[in-house]
Amino acid sequence: MKKSMIYFVLYLLLITELMIVISERDELEAKDKQIRTKMLNDIAGSYKQPLRLNIPNKKSDYNLSTTQSGIAIAINSTGLVSDEEKSAIEFSVKPVNGGGLDGDGLLLTAGMDSVENGNFKIVRGAEGSAVFFAKFSSAGEFSYRVSASVQRKFPTYLPSYLLDELKALVGNLEVVTSNTEEFFVSAKSTTGVQRKEAVFEF
Repeated sequence: MKKSMIYFVLYLLLITELMIVISERDELEAKDKQIRTKMLNDIAGSYKQPLRLNIPNKKSDYNLSTTQSGIAIAINSTGLVSDEEKSAIEFSVKPVNGGGLDGDGLLLTAGMDSVENGNFKIVRGAEGSAVFFAKFSSAGEFSYRVSASVQRKFPTYLPSYLLDELKALVGNLEVVTSNTEEFFVSAKSTTGVQRKEAVFEF
């Protein structure tokens, strides 16, 4: 009888421990699901954000009287979600008033690291940015307009089951176009005056 009682008590203890383990497991699974749902909702919400460009240095001076390698204009973007979008964003720079650029300007498409047109060049940077380089041989007040577009892409780092959930939240991915930013360059001969160096901001 005493042995039976001991076994019964041990059995109860085992069942109690098992119930505690199951309860803790369920709590962890519920918390994991809550975190996963919030993460996916945050990512899905990011796809609704617009693609926007920002040029920190919108007005630059170019001194024709000094020997210089050229001027550099940083082009930054926000609203990109995946690394695949950041590497595939396309930039277009068009002259407003001639600006020394031939034809339709410069177009940096997906898969290109840089593109040139005479003394003008766009180089792809990190995190969806780019840099516009230019050299001038004549004086003038030049202005340019820059815009960008990208095909929305899902991140490839997500496991397939999470990617499927994200696709269900986001729906079809489309090509989005940015705002248009304008920047200006004043090219002139200013002998004896030191030109202010372009500021790089990324």
